[in-house]
Amino acid sequence: SNVIGYTKDYEKAIPKQNYLYGSLTMYLNENTLISHIFHIQQYGSNTIERATKTNDYSTAISYTILGERYLNGEGLGSCYIAEMYYIFGYVGIIFISLLFSFIFCKIYYLLNRDAFLFAITFLCLGKIYWAPRAEALSFVLYPLNSINTIIFLIITRLKKE
Repeated sequence: SNVIGYTKDYEKAIPKQNYLYGSLTMYLNENTLISHIFHIQQYGSNTIERATKTNDYSTAISYTILGERYLNGEGLGSCYIAEMYYIFGYVGIIFISLLFSFIFCKIYYLLNRDAFLFAITFLCLGKIYWAPRAEALSFVLYPLNSINTIIFLIITRLKKE
């Protein structure tokens, strides 16, 4: 609730960025292989550059509110409600909540239809449950986690044999 309140109180002071894709761009930017191939600038943790030049809402709001304390390692975290409110207002909160509801409604359907899609959805569930303390689209990335990808490749390979 603090992040939501700070978003409302400090919305004019938070750097103007599109934070919706923040978790996605940070995932790609912090991937060693991708950043090396495309020469993407990487910023250290808890730096002014990371808070002002990236699409990471949690660093932007933490730097705005905490200032020097953020630079010393503290942070507020994020909240999908605050993030969506900052970008799209109340319409954004309604939209992302409907998206989460849609995913929850489709779980039962996927359970009986497609094991692969169900497994991907099941991996996303943990991130959706923690969305009040995370970025709005962070659940999309979890299945792309290298460990999960390797496990899926091994299972599909074993299934073919």
